[in-house]
Amino acid sequence: MSMQYRVGPFGFLFLQEGGGDKDAALGNMGLIDQHMAIQWFSDNAEVFDGNKQRLTLFGESAGAASASYHLLSPLTRDVIKSAIMQSASALSPWAYDTPEQLHKRSLDFAKLLRCAKDDDVVPIREDVIKCLQASAAADLSKSQWEITIPGSVILTPFIPTVDGYFLIEPPTDALLKDAASRTSVMIGVNRDEGFFFLAYSHEALFPVKAPVQPLSKENFNKVVADILDSDLPFVTNSVIFEYTIPHESNTASPNYLKQSDNVMGDLAFKCPVVELAKTYAERDKPTYVYLFNHRTSDNAWPQWMGVMHGYEIDHVFGVPLGRSSSYTYDEQRLSEKMVKYWTNFAKSGDPNRGDAGDQGSGLYAWPPYTMKDRKILVMNTTNMGTESGLRDRQCDFWKEVVPKLRKAAAELKKCGGSQMLAGHLFFIPSSFVFLFRVLVDRV
Repeated sequence: MSMQYRVGPFGFLFLQEGGGDKDAALGNMGLIDQHMAIQWFSDNAEVFDGNKQRLTLFGESAGAASASYHLLSPLTRDVIKSAIMQSASALSPWAYDTPEQLHKRSLDFAKLLRCAKDDDVVPIREDVIKCLQASAAADLSKSQWEITIPGSVILTPFIPTVDGYFLIEPPTDALLKDAASRTSVMIGVNRDEGFFFLAYSHEALFPVKAPVQPLSKENFNKVVADILDSDLPFVTNSVIFEYTIPHESNTASPNYLKQSDNVMGDLAFKCPVVELAKTYAERDKPTYVYLFNHRTSDNAWPQWMGVMHGYEIDHVFGVPLGRSSSYTYDEQRLSEKMVKYWTNFAKSGDPNRGDAGDQGSGLYAWPPYTMKDRKILVMNTTNMGTESGLRDRQCDFWKEVVPKLRKAAAELKKCGGSQMLAGHLFFIPSSFVFLFRVLVDRV
């Protein structure tokens, strides 16, 4: 079953209470649409020869973030048996905003439509809501892209937030408190998650209709700065240092091209997926993690873009198996295996077996992801097998190091010391983590 739900300002506008129709813009309306569809299907599953005790959610990108939100919501989590999340989670930075940030953005949006004034704060007047309701849908949809969103290469103006109803607390807090549903999860990413978005945000450096050129160190630094959109050079320089080889030449290099994808992909997609997988594995919930690593022969995008965001979907839905497809024989076999893994998981919560416990012909045994060995399944046509870990060092860097760097740099900025300390930091590459820990422990 698929569902329709409201998106953009129609689904996630958030204006804190005030005025007469106070329920008009309380956020997460799109997720509540999904909740109602899920509840309806649960109530009527038997009519479709289904079983409401075995309900599996399944989504990719924003759909994966949505699926993981339903694992956290008190409205839905007890209805869900298992979930499949492809290339995102609720922990993705583009998938959540604080109520304060989203209220301000919604108010800015109302000002663009001349429905609010500069001195409007909280509570929102009733006439603001009425003005927005009277605006043309096309104007509402178009105006959302005129909003400035600091720190976002992926433009998602209106997204989930804590509303006190669908979502009681931020997703990170909900996971820490074990508020997630006690389900089995299957989650994974594609090899080159970031290029798709860089091709839109930095068209001149990542052209899709012309031969791409090796990236210079200067342009790589600019891309990282744009991704972070931070006013703390100490933080930006630390990310640049983490993703480059010490003493690497300043001349243009294909490595800078790939490292741009890694910075974008790790921050926005891979590490949020890894963090959710680890959280479930730490609580001994059945967890299966994959890396899709095959560039499809029928891929019309440039070769340098690799295995992009979204390019596992064809295989999951069996597109290579169609009679008119131009996929190779090996790609058809890969698609058959992926369809089997996905449907097995939906039936039993284990990608290796279906209803009767059958493993299925030609399936490589997919081990669960545990904190002991962190096994993931690498999916491709030539060498399907397991590896240990998925971007573990990089994800530890984003989770443990970057937040402390931000805190330390913000404090140091107050006394004008961040530039000086950043300079010392890069003179001692072998002591990076040690020096960092000394700094943050003192702040």
